[in-house]
Amino acid sequence: LAIHGAQEPAAVCPAVDQRVLVLADGDRPKELLRIMREAQEGEKKGLLQRCLTLVYCNEASSVPTVAAVLAQKQLACIQLDSAKKQDRAKRDFNLDGRRILVSTDEALKGLRLPKQVNRAVSFDFPASIELHCQRLAQLDRCCEDGEGVFHSFVTREATSASLASELAAQLRRVRACMDPKLEELASSTAKASPVDSD
Repeated sequence: LAIHGAQEPAAVCPAVDQRVLVLADGDRPKELLRIMREAQEGEKKGLLQRCLTLVYCNEASSVPTVAAVLAQKQLACIQLDSAKKQDRAKRDFNLDGRRILVSTDEALKGLRLPKQVNRAVSFDFPASIELHCQRLAQLDRCCEDGEGVFHSFVTREATSASLASELAAQLRRVRACMDPKLEELASSTAKASPVDSD
């Protein structure tokens, strides 16, 4: 791992397969574990190459909670809740060490991710499409040797529901598969936002 400059947003990341799921808030831990279990099984059978996984949280306080979910299933990870703690990630986040990094966007600033990061999960969907695109671009830069998979968990809470129509439009632009619930959420969000009139 090495230091590099600021992340630039990117709307289209050809090497990244985007998978967006609309979930109840309490279903996110179960879905994260399902993704990791399927990845492990695929690697054991030789269907998937061994790779590293990055799990995004919006708040530093969420990092240990997500790490505890993984630990319950013996999925060892590195917790990164501050940019000041990047030394451990630089040393141990690799194919021979811990293969899952749970972090916030802020804590990742200035950290160059290894090329073996081919999977990412937005456990917490970010507060803006711009930040979502920055996360995609981070994974895209790591996918020189193959396609990356980016899973995003969208909940019906206000922060992610209000972005549903923008996210749906972005997914249509790149012809990504879309959870039908996202279209429903985008429609309900649009109906819930009355147009101002004088």
